[in-house]
Amino acid sequence: MKNLKKYDIKDQNLIQQALTHKSWTKSKDNNERLEFLGDAVLNLVIADLLMKRHPQADEGELTKKRSQLVSGQSLAKLAIKLGLPDDLRIGVKSYKSNHRILAGALEAYIGAIYLENAFPSVKKKIEAFFKNILDQDLPELNYKSLLQEWCQKKYKEVPLYKLKKEEGLDHKKTFFVDVFIKDKCCGTGSSLQKKQAEQEAAHQALNKLKIPF
Repeated sequence: MKNLKKYDIKDQNLIQQALTHKSWTKSKDNNERLEFLGDAVLNLVIADLLMKRHPQADEGELTKKRSQLVSGQSLAKLAIKLGLPDDLRIGVKSYKSNHRILAGALEAYIGAIYLENAFPSVKKKIEAFFKNILDQDLPELNYKSLLQEWCQKKYKEVPLYKLKKEEGLDHKKTFFVDVFIKDKCCGTGSSLQKKQAEQEAAHQALNKLKIPF
């Protein structure tokens, strides 16, 4: 990690922590807390940018677009573009190709940026990171299929989706769906369309279980 100044973070210990995976046994200061912070900041900024770019889009459309932009694959590609794998401290070298780990490193980097800058500056930096894909039609991820493949491989069974409740008028109902794995609720989704609610539940489960996608 010789050229940490390229990351535009004044506190070199902070950027070093952001680029230290928990598998790095030489340090207890890993990037999990910064990843937690960066994830929240990233979702807020992307939501704000999408609201302004798509004033006519409904909640479902905005949620789908945001999910595509902050998916593990999307963030991993951006992490590679920014050169994060070159400086990532990690216990097993092969992990550097893991989408989830690369996405986490990017979120931790954003968390570090947030700690050193006012929010308008953070927002500007994130917008610059995503400028080439913000208005693109990204491939739609099928979270249900991804979760099902993982469950079949790990448990030899498929997830179970249960309708939790319905709210609203008959012509405009909101469906709330839970997804269960081994009889445990792992995700909840809500949408005006039942199938989309299931997709949201699967997406939440993938994130909760830290399944790379």
